[in-house]
Amino acid sequence: MTTQSEDKLPLDEFRLIGDIDLDIAMSSFAADITDPKVLLGTVARSMHDSQPPSGALGDWLTTPRPLPEWVDSDLLMQGQKMFQRWGLQIGAVLFTASLPWAYAGDHGAQA
Repeated sequence: MTTQSEDKLPLDEFRLIGDIDLDIAMSSFAADITDPKVLLGTVARSMHDSQPPSGALGDWLTTPRPLPEWVDSDLLMQGQKMFQRWGLQIGAVLFTASLPWAYAGDHGAQA
């Protein structure tokens, strides 16, 4: 029997590949931010006010990109319609189903 580390999973190589344009934009935006929570909070606050961050990151966030060739547009539309109709119910089911797992986790509910 092989372990996961011995048997390299097909997606492992993709964990180190990012979006080069976004990497460049983020490096200029967050040159002095080392805490990921601060970084995400900064981006979220600027987006909350409907004002994207200035500079390269703002340009990246507001520039539409073409879909990859492998995207099935009809299937994508079907998924959008399903979530439009059932989104609240899907969210409620996923949230409710996740509660037992969250509380049963190693660092879950503590006294």
